[in-house]
Amino acid sequence: MARTSVGVSGKDDRARVKAALAANVVIVALVAVAVVLMVFDIGGGALTSGGVRAFKFYTVDSNVLEGIAALVSAVFCARSLRGGGEPPRWANLLKLSATGAVTLTFLVVVFFLVPTTGFDLASMYSGGNFLMHLVVPVLAVATYAILEHPTFRTRRERLWCLVPTAAYEVFYGANALTHVQDGAVPAAYDWYRFLAAGPESAIVVVPLILAIAYLIVVAIDRLAAKAARAR
Repeated sequence: MARTSVGVSGKDDRARVKAALAANVVIVALVAVAVVLMVFDIGGGALTSGGVRAFKFYTVDSNVLEGIAALVSAVFCARSLRGGGEPPRWANLLKLSATGAVTLTFLVVVFFLVPTTGFDLASMYSGGNFLMHLVVPVLAVATYAILEHPTFRTRRERLWCLVPTAAYEVFYGANALTHVQDGAVPAAYDWYRFLAAGPESAIVVVPLILAIAYLIVVAIDRLAAKAARAR
């Protein structure tokens, strides 16, 4: 059975929920600012594209999902402070899913894109990328694990958290594999260069990304459980 955070039952608990409310409001604001910077291509940086094309990037999509999840969490935090009880399980699961997604964004930038694509950290952390690649992911994990810390124990619930990443992989893969030229996918359609080794590498890349995404969710969940026990 999943275990969620306990109700607002004391001064310390109220302080925690108030901090979670404030943190979620900040996340919503940061995501909104970052989306404006990305859509209007303000501040430059690597892997950016103005207009609606900005939403072809997992970076933008995962942060938008985190902003939505943070808004939902903020609403339920406010309700809890008024005696409204715990957030529903779907809201907690949405938050874990979104937090896992932006964490994947953070890790891919540091451990894949910078070492393999030639982009340096400065370009990856310019403009809206600074918020989406670094600030929002770090704040999201801290908010979920330390301030909210609902936990999910079943594999099925954790697997549900992979839906956003799996959906993006379908979009990315379909877009890339339908534009193969001379046995390779042009960078214009494989902007993250996941398929630089060739279209057939999708057989390895797709499950590998999902496996990493799952391990991220498990790690965040365990961190949240540890924080819950320490209260």
